[in-house]
Amino acid sequence: MASTGDFPDALDPVFSDMFPEGEVFEGEGLNLVSTLYQELSSTRPEERLTSISGLPKAPRFTGSLTYKDPDQGYDVTITHITNAFGVQITRHLWDDDQHDQIQRIFEGFRNSFWETKQDDASDMFNQAFTANPLDTFNHTENVALCSNSHTTPVSGVSTSSGYDNLSTSALSATALAADRYTMRLSKNFQGIRIDRVPDCVFVPAELDDEALKITQTRVGLDTAAGDVNVQAGRYQVISSVRLTDTNNFFTINKDLCKRSLLWYTRDGLETDRMESFDQFNFKGRGWERYGYGWLFWQGIIGHSVS
Repeated sequence: MASTGDFPDALDPVFSDMFPEGEVFEGEGLNLVSTLYQELSSTRPEERLTSISGLPKAPRFTGSLTYKDPDQGYDVTITHITNAFGVQITRHLWDDDQHDQIQRIFEGFRNSFWETKQDDASDMFNQAFTANPLDTFNHTENVALCSNSHTTPVSGVSTSSGYDNLSTSALSATALAADRYTMRLSKNFQGIRIDRVPDCVFVPAELDDEALKITQTRVGLDTAAGDVNVQAGRYQVISSVRLTDTNNFFTINKDLCKRSLLWYTRDGLETDRMESFDQFNFKGRGWERYGYGWLFWQGIIGHSVS
């Protein structure tokens, strides 16, 4: 509990002003939730999702109609997590604050919960090379989001090609060119190529400059011959300090990514404040519930770089 002994400077009129760090650095930067996820609402303790395959390619008509059926896909269970904490301030500290800043401590809840949510959103990528690593969801395919072992529930469809979205290549123009081809050849449950290309590069802050150089240099990238750089203009660069590995990165088709990564808000941020009748303390609290997970992997290629 914050008391007068913890904040003697707040009670000392010799100081002309007081600057809370929370207000100095508060500010919403890159919102990974709205950038990479499809945002949905929820009224349940968990969301159970299932998928169904598309139809196969149309066969030739040979005089008698052939009937084809879709197939049951994989299931996903997204269980909501809860973030909550409170702050207590003594009545003496509240009343005797000389700089009108102690009462504003409760205003910091919004930024605190926002930061936690952004960290959670980035964990989908920080843990992208491990099968079902997060406590908020479970996918019955039981492989990592980025893996060379993806499967299909459709019987008879070969997975020898088109079911790999894992690379070990470091960031380079060559790696982006390879990803563009790999994503086009990725296949759906029925083994049909999706023929979509990545349009975003998601990198840690340490690779921001390199990614911008690769995607914006139009001629002469790493060559004295002045060759045209065909990767220029093809990609939006998204960088985040929340990606914890300084070498790993992701190429993304943003439309497919937002269709495949799901973010359910069960309870948006709620804040309350009250005074304790017996103790004369002021209490504030915050509460938020949400869950997130992935359905399909085809719009993301992950680079696990050693």
